[in-house]
Amino acid sequence: MSSSLSIADRVAALSDEQAVTALALVLQRQGLTVDPFTHAEQQAHLREALNQPEITDSIEPTPGGHPR
Repeated sequence: MSSSLSIADRVAALSDEQAVTALALVLQRQGLTVDPFTHAEQQAHLREALNQPEITDSIEPTPGGHPR
């Protein structure tokens, strides 16, 4: 299942707090620790990851969820 919105668009639609939480979860799932002093570097990694086809192609909308 695919969506007309890219994962980058979905992340951009998040509030700052939600985006930081999403970034922390992604990093934790990758086995990385979250260091607030490396925010810019982590943000660059997240933006790079969001543009990878294997990420964007694997996103499925949450049943009953609302597109942003």
